[in-house]
Amino acid sequence: MKTPGQSRLWRRRALAALLASGLAIPLAVLSVSNGNIFEIEGDASFSGSGDDWENIAAARPGSGVSLDNKSIAFTFQSDGIGETDTGFTGGGSKDVRDLDLWQHTTGQVSPIKNEIGHAFAAAYIDPADDHLHIYFGLDRSGSGGDAATGFWFFKDKVSLGSNGSFNGRHTIGDILITSDYVQGGTIGEVNVYRWIGGQKPLEIVGSSTTLGGSTVGDRFCLEGGKPLACAASNSGVEPVPDSWSDYFYREGGTFEKRLQFPERTFFEGGIDMTQVFGEGETPCFSSFMAMTRTSASTSAQLKDFALGDFSLCDMAVAKACMVEPDVSPIVNPDGTSIHTKFRVRISNPGAGAINDVQLLETALLGGTSGNSCALTAVDIPSGSGTPASPALVIPSGGLALSTGVAVEVAQTINRKSYIDATVECDSMSNPFLNKVEARSSSSAGAPPDLIRTYDIVKGSGDECPATISPMLSVEKDCVGDGVRLVNTSDGMLARACFTIEIANTGDVQLNDLEVDDPRMSAVSLVPSGTSLGPQGSANDSILLGGDSDNSGTIDADEELCFNAAGPDGGVTDPALAKFENIVNVSAVPALLNPDVPAEDQLQYQTASDECPLCPCVNCNGSP
Repeated sequence: MKTPGQSRLWRRRALAALLASGLAIPLAVLSVSNGNIFEIEGDASFSGSGDDWENIAAARPGSGVSLDNKSIAFTFQSDGIGETDTGFTGGGSKDVRDLDLWQHTTGQVSPIKNEIGHAFAAAYIDPADDHLHIYFGLDRSGSGGDAATGFWFFKDKVSLGSNGSFNGRHTIGDILITSDYVQGGTIGEVNVYRWIGGQKPLEIVGSSTTLGGSTVGDRFCLEGGKPLACAASNSGVEPVPDSWSDYFYREGGTFEKRLQFPERTFFEGGIDMTQVFGEGETPCFSSFMAMTRTSASTSAQLKDFALGDFSLCDMAVAKACMVEPDVSPIVNPDGTSIHTKFRVRISNPGAGAINDVQLLETALLGGTSGNSCALTAVDIPSGSGTPASPALVIPSGGLALSTGVAVEVAQTINRKSYIDATVECDSMSNPFLNKVEARSSSSAGAPPDLIRTYDIVKGSGDECPATISPMLSVEKDCVGDGVRLVNTSDGMLARACFTIEIANTGDVQLNDLEVDDPRMSAVSLVPSGTSLGPQGSANDSILLGGDSDNSGTIDADEELCFNAAGPDGGVTDPALAKFENIVNVSAVPALLNPDVPAEDQLQYQTASDECPLCPCVNCNGSP
């Protein structure tokens, strides 16, 4: 018997000899059988050219092996064995029936040749023609006699439901590949079906029973041009890669861990999906199922299965602040909110186009939230996708967004492409921390099945605060340059009167203004809740004790005075006697700088002036 290494070397030499002979071998050209992309040769070991399943298994969590792979999507599933295995049950589990009629159960699969140990799939883009190739495979924990395999690629997200049911349904464009081990275990049949629904839901796309097939080494491919599909099974013992999770083989009554795959227990295949769907019509698959079955026929009884996610199509969303001088982020003229522009990039890193692309803001908008956002532009670079349908109309000033309400921003985004949406927001928070959500469908017209979010949170480095410049100015002046005598019902009294002018010289509204002047009043001189608008606004200043109504005179109800009963410091010389007055003013900025403690941003100002008793050089009548 040849060793595993000798077996692979023999296959490669045989293929090289056939190529050198000039024989027309369809699988020798760049195609799904191109070993520079992925090796389909009946083993899992990486030989240094294209990827192999050893590379894919290394990417699974906990593999402990560092080995790159060039796939654009992959899955590696470990299936249960023995009594922990999950397999099909009931007569409704047929390929031609929808998934709501399928049933699963837990327990030993019989016979043992149907027991799946692992199942795997990977997708690649052929650089020669931009075709999408998907490779698939499984290993079995038993062998012997005829056997058959099947592989479903579902567009819908399929998972196990309760009470033995399946979640998910068939979608037009689901793909099924079946293959038979015949003639003592060699592969002699490969079939490709597409789900089209209706009374006869499976359409044959290609079959070796009608197109014929050719075999080189352990690989069997459909005939005609580039191979539509190929499959291979190990004709000899092959090593289990170190990156694999434990492989168990049952011989007799027990499962034993093995370091080699026994003959015909390893199966792999590949299909050119672009040939199935046509140029530019790459599907978005979401789930993958490998199964064993009684035959390659669509009426076969289904046995064991391994099911997992296979996100062939994907979507990513990112949100970034756009820093533009005097545009974003800035304090709005009202002094109470920040205007920020964001670029929302929705990208498609997958292999197929995504459809019905939507954007929505999850932040609380409108009402008493103090937040508002508008979509102001959508940029779709040439060749990246198609505009929304019906056409998205963005009015002057932007399309107002509502919390949780989706807006379609593109009909499609092509693979490896992106679009940019500009969202402009006004918020009383600095910075505006918010989350954006993008939604799309892997199938046109279907509900969204790709949902991605991006959250701008504090400390993430994505936040974009505006620079806040709160300023408070206070001036206090003695009215008339000195104490004046006032004739009252109590007789002549000396009165010291002052004006206090308070101004906001910054760009932020100042709230909760307090004006404390103990000689004038035991409480603040302004009502609770008084605010000053930003500099340049109609209410950016307050005049106390002056001609506030611009009548030309200071009316009695406008005066701000106290009785000058005793000079400061007990001075008895009239020429030196004076009455000083101090005012303390504080206010709270409507907006704060996020990197400065709030208590350090409160505005405090003090002003003072004095009214002399005799506003003259001396008090003997000489000025």
